[in-house]
Amino acid sequence: MSTRSALPTARRGGVSANVMKPTESGQKRVLKIQKKIFRSLQREAELLLGKTPNSIKKYELENQKDFRSTRRALQAIQKTELLNSIRSSDVTLIADFHTFEQAQKTALRLAREVVQEDELWYLGLELVPSQFQEILDEFQQGKISTDHFHEAISYPQEWGFPWSNYAPLFDWAKQTGVRLIALNRPKLFDSQNFLEDDLHQRDLWAAGIITDLFHSDRIKKLKPRMVILYGDLHIGNSHLPKQIKQISKSFLNRSLSTVVIHQNENSLYWKLAEEGSELATAITKLKKNTFCVFSSTPWSKLQSLVNWAEGGNAAPFNEEMDDLSLISSYGKSLAEFFKIPESNYESLSTHRIEQTGFLDTLERHPEFSREEHQLIRNLVLQNQRFYIQKLGLAFLGTSSSNGLAELAAIHLLRSRTHSEESFTHFFRRKPEYFYNHLIDGVFGFFGSLILNPKRKCDLVLDHLQRIEALRSGAPSTYKQELLARSLALDVLHSHHGGEPHLLPAISGHSIKGEIDYRKVPPLALFWATRYVGQIYGKNLYSAVVSETISVEWVKKVFRLERDPSVALLSSFPSSLLTFQALSHQLTATDWSGSKNDQL
Repeated sequence: MSTRSALPTARRGGVSANVMKPTESGQKRVLKIQKKIFRSLQREAELLLGKTPNSIKKYELENQKDFRSTRRALQAIQKTELLNSIRSSDVTLIADFHTFEQAQKTALRLAREVVQEDELWYLGLELVPSQFQEILDEFQQGKISTDHFHEAISYPQEWGFPWSNYAPLFDWAKQTGVRLIALNRPKLFDSQNFLEDDLHQRDLWAAGIITDLFHSDRIKKLKPRMVILYGDLHIGNSHLPKQIKQISKSFLNRSLSTVVIHQNENSLYWKLAEEGSELATAITKLKKNTFCVFSSTPWSKLQSLVNWAEGGNAAPFNEEMDDLSLISSYGKSLAEFFKIPESNYESLSTHRIEQTGFLDTLERHPEFSREEHQLIRNLVLQNQRFYIQKLGLAFLGTSSSNGLAELAAIHLLRSRTHSEESFTHFFRRKPEYFYNHLIDGVFGFFGSLILNPKRKCDLVLDHLQRIEALRSGAPSTYKQELLARSLALDVLHSHHGGEPHLLPAISGHSIKGEIDYRKVPPLALFWATRYVGQIYGKNLYSAVVSETISVEWVKKVFRLERDPSVALLSSFPSSLLTFQALSHQLTATDWSGSKNDQL
C-alpha cells in the first residue's frame, strides 16, 4: 500500500472520512490541540507586537458585551435572514480584522448580495482618513492610479495592512458605482500617547460623517443605505453603533437603524466549540440586529496577524487550490530557480492542525521510537510544521504561504539528497540527525525567502533578549524553550565564533562547543536546529542576493545536482561538511542583529 493511500490526506477542500468524523474523544482531543495552538499563537503575537495597552483592553472589554448572551438566546440563522436584516436597516457594520483576508472577503460577499441596481448604497471604510475623501473619489472614478492613491493617502505608513485584502472591495465599488466613503479620524487629532479616549473619538468622528451623509441625502429626498467595514473592536453596540444612533437622533430627529455583524469572534467560537455546537460553523444571531459570522477559525485569523507581524503575506490561500498544489507550485518555482529537475509530489501527503488522524497512523510504524512519537506529538501541539521523509508526510499546522514554501524547499532537498538513515527514522539524539535537520532548516528558510524576501526570524539579539526574559520569569511558548534558544546560540558560537558577550557557550549542556546529545531532550535539539537553520538561511539568502555567494555554489554545497536515485549510506558527514562550508562562507556576516531592525 502506498503512503498516500495509507494516510489520510488533508486538503483545502476536505479530508478523509476518518478525520472528518472523529469519535467524541477525538473531537475533544482536537479541540485541546487547537486551543493550545491558539494560545501559542497569542504568545507569539504578543512577542512580535508587544502587550496590548490597557486602554485597548478596556475598550475591548466593552465590546464583549455583545457576546454576553445566554446559551438559549443564540440561534443559527439562514443567510437570507441576515441579508434581509441588512436590507431593512440604514447602516450595517461588518467587523474587519485587518490582516485576515477572509474578513474582507466576507464583507464583499455580503455587499454583493444585498446591493441591487437602482438603489443608493454607500460603502464606508476605516482604512481611508476622512480628509482624503476627494482623493478617494478620484481613485474610484479612475482619474488616478493605485500607486498615486497610495502615495496621496500614505497608505503603507498610515494603514500598512495588505492592499490585496482590500483591493477587491475597491474594484467592486468601481464596477457598481457604490460610492466609497472615508470614515477614519485624521491621526493629527490623536493624542501623543494612544488613549482609550482616542478610540471613542474615532467612533464619534465616523458617526458624524455617517449622519452628515444621511442628512444631505434626506434633503435631496433620497433613501440611502450603507455598509461599513470597520475594526472589529469598534463595531460592538457599545461603540460606533451607539454613537451613530445618538448623533443621528440629534441631527435627523430619528435614530438610524443599525445591524452589527461580528466575524469569527474568539471567545464565542470556543464557547460553542466546547459545547459541540454547530453554531460555531454557522451564522449566529446574538440578539436583535446583532450577528456573528463564522467563516474561519480563531487560530487562522491569529496566524494572519503573526504572518503580517513577521513581514510576510497575511492573506490566506486561494480556496480553490489545496495545500499540496501550492507546495508543488512553490517547489516548481524553486526547482526553476536552481535549474534542477522538479520533485515528484504525488506521494506527498499534507496535513493541517484540523486533521490529526495521522498521529494514530504513526503509532503503527515501529521504525519510529517512542521518543520520536512523543516529539512529533509535541510539535503538533505547538503548531510547528515538520517533514517526515519515510512517510512522505508534511505537517503544516495552521497553514501559511511561508510554511508551505519552506516545506516545498525541504521536500526538494530531501528528494535529491536522502540517505538510508534519514529515510528510515525521523529525529534521534545523534549528531547525524541534528545536522540533517539543521541543513533542512537552512535550506527550507532560504527557499521560503526566495518566494517571500520580507520573511523574518529571530536573530542573535532576539534570542539573547528572549533568554533574558525567560530567565526573569516570562512564560515559555513551549517546553524547553530556554534550553533550545541557548543551544542555538551555542551552536552558532562553536561553528562561527564571535564575541563572547554575543554568543556565549551554555554550560551544562555542551563541552567546548560539543553538544552532549544523550543529555539534551529531542524537542530542544529539534528547535535548536530550527533556530540556527533560520539564521543561516537568512544570511545565505542575503549573501546570494548580494552576489557574494553564487547560486551555483549553493547548488554544489547542498548537493542538488547529484543523482537522487543513489542513496547515501550516511548523510552525517555530508550534512556536517555542508554546515561547515556555510559557516566558512558566511564568516564576514554580521550575526549580532535583531529582526526588529527590519521594517
